[in-house]
Amino acid sequence: MPNRDVPLAAVLMLLLWQLEPALSQAAPSRDTKKVVISSQTESGLERITYATDNGAVIATLPAEIAPDDNIWGTITLAPAGKTEQDRQVNFNALKKLLVELKPEHGSAIVMAPGCQPKVLHIPKDCAEIQASLYDPDDKSMHTYRLNCLLNKPKSDLGSGQAKMPQVVTPKRFFRCGANTDGSPGTGACSIDGENCPAIAGSPRDQFFAAPNDLPAGPVPMKFYLPDTNQVAESQVSVMKPKISADKLLKVGDRGQIKISVDGMKPGTSANLIFRNLSPEVISVGGGDYQVIPLSK
Repeated sequence: MPNRDVPLAAVLMLLLWQLEPALSQAAPSRDTKKVVISSQTESGLERITYATDNGAVIATLPAEIAPDDNIWGTITLAPAGKTEQDRQVNFNALKKLLVELKPEHGSAIVMAPGCQPKVLHIPKDCAEIQASLYDPDDKSMHTYRLNCLLNKPKSDLGSGQAKMPQVVTPKRFFRCGANTDGSPGTGACSIDGENCPAIAGSPRDQFFAAPNDLPAGPVPMKFYLPDTNQVAESQVSVMKPKISADKLLKVGDRGQIKISVDGMKPGTSANLIFRNLSPEVISVGGGDYQVIPLSK
């Protein structure tokens, strides 16, 4: 089991929001002029975050987009608020917002929270896609521009053989390489008998979220392509990081934390990624974004 001592005051892990059905019909207010857009690419996925005064709308899409592709993605909501009531009010405001994807020289689709994903076809002469947060109340739009990979060779579309990951982490996404038409439902995956929700796809890759309750260590994995009736089976290592501190840190203190990872099998390598989400409060030795290579 690999261990790594990291000199830092604290590590703030990025967690997935567990959204619950609305409990009330509150009428929240929203200032649509206050929208900050940011984007982050990681392991083949691009997450576009539209931060509003009610919280964030996050659109998750494949990072590699080429002309003539069919792609799809999903939306998650991260409502702001310190209490459950505040978060519920903000959730009611966020769930009204939409994300419109409009490719150059092509037809647009609309992504809505909680709805079945729609396929976006990228025209052959498309160089840019506009990903816009749309408010149906005041018709406002806030646009982020995605670039198409115009020079991506056709040979990169894949051989049709599924490529399985070696390592997964509960609550995180992973990719299975496969040559498909890029539509939702063209690939299904399970780990240790648990279904993996699909979150995005393209002709080259299908992206899934690992189930929350997975045992640490090697477990069986299946990837099914219904179009070709192909089933790929493999063994994947479920890694679970653990964090402990040498003391309770107070304002102005320095200290160390120990990060250990359970579940890696011999011969496996992976990267441990952590971010400091509050750099104005916490100073992290080595930088606010670090990638720690792990091997066993």
